[in-house]
Amino acid sequence: MADKKQGGLGDELFGSRLGELRDATGPVKGEFVPPPDVSGKDEIAEALPEQEEFWRPPARFGSVPVEATPLGWDSRRGYHKLYPQVMLPTQVVERVSFGHPELEPNRLFWGDNLHVMRQLPSQSIDLIYIDPPFFSGRQYNVIFGDQNELRSFIDIWEGGLSGYLIWLNSRLYEMKRLLKKTGSIYVHCDWHASHYIKCEMDKLFGYENFRNQIAWKRATPIGGKVKSKMMPRDYDSILYYVKTNQASYRNEYLPYSKEYLTTYFKHTDKDGRIYRIQALGDYSEESREKFRQQGRIYKSRDGKEALIQYLDESKGVLLDDIWVDIIGMQHKAFQKQSSKEKIAITRAGVLPTVQYGGR
Repeated sequence: MADKKQGGLGDELFGSRLGELRDATGPVKGEFVPPPDVSGKDEIAEALPEQEEFWRPPARFGSVPVEATPLGWDSRRGYHKLYPQVMLPTQVVERVSFGHPELEPNRLFWGDNLHVMRQLPSQSIDLIYIDPPFFSGRQYNVIFGDQNELRSFIDIWEGGLSGYLIWLNSRLYEMKRLLKKTGSIYVHCDWHASHYIKCEMDKLFGYENFRNQIAWKRATPIGGKVKSKMMPRDYDSILYYVKTNQASYRNEYLPYSKEYLTTYFKHTDKDGRIYRIQALGDYSEESREKFRQQGRIYKSRDGKEALIQYLDESKGVLLDDIWVDIIGMQHKAFQKQSSKEKIAITRAGVLPTVQYGGR
């Protein structure tokens, strides 16, 4: 039987070019993979977007100069001035196989994602989800692995907020380079810096490429929050941007709740089909006439028309930018259900990447 071969991400880091067939097994455990040759690479391979006139900031605000470029950006060398190029080999420490055997294997890199991203080809990723540090000013300790190893994560930044944003901007810039023209990025953050991050992403991706700020309700107030003398902070934000207007998106629908079904779908026709009556809203006269011909119009006693919506033809509740149905982080099952799952269903069949696994 012939050896299995497949086409994949295909970059020089992994010994194959985009679309090139390679052994499905890839490099073996313990093998070192040399970095690609990027000599002569343009350090500013992707210029910052031209901003819309209505958003473009003035050169000065009174006596204070206003920067139109993201924090940390150098007009000649981009972010390579603050963070020089470091080309490192990678070593296969472990191989884990899961998912469909015909799909491209996943890869998990342990290290600074900036150095890894700079070794990946431009326009090779469909979707990026990142869960970076939140600028919380705290140190976190977690128990890791079977040996109960204590690991610390420090979210305290030299240079304060500016230092944090410069660090994040340099990585967001590389992520934009990696995205295909049809790609999108979701940035998970919270109240500490979400509004500042959005301002920087407007400069990096373009104000017009912002799509949504998703509010993810994490939990119902408990413990000390109940006694707080302020409104509890119980949601995170996910900033959703696209690379260009060519980005793809597919509407998703959530199942109706039992309460919703009981309240609205309370009619049954002669064939036993359950339906609801809803306003025609802004449907055109052409559409209304089509509904009449299909027998989908309900007339009240006073002659007012409404639309008949059958339950067996309804897709559900359209997914919007407020998420309240995700298990709270304090719940034991949280690791099995996160916002990443909901994002994944909107972009099925794409090549995604998740950054900052576990921060």
